[in-house]
Amino acid sequence: YIEPHSATAWWTPQGKITIWGSSQGHFPVRDLTASVLGVDES
Repeated sequence: YIEPHSATAWWTPQGKITIWGSSQGHFPVRDLTASVLGVDES
């Protein structure tokens, strides 16, 4: 079984980013996404 990879993101006007994804490696995805966007991981 191969799971499809997908994500949905919501970036509020206040600067909060919420990302929902199907990855099992959510911490590396979080770290890389924060690095690319230039924001904190938390």
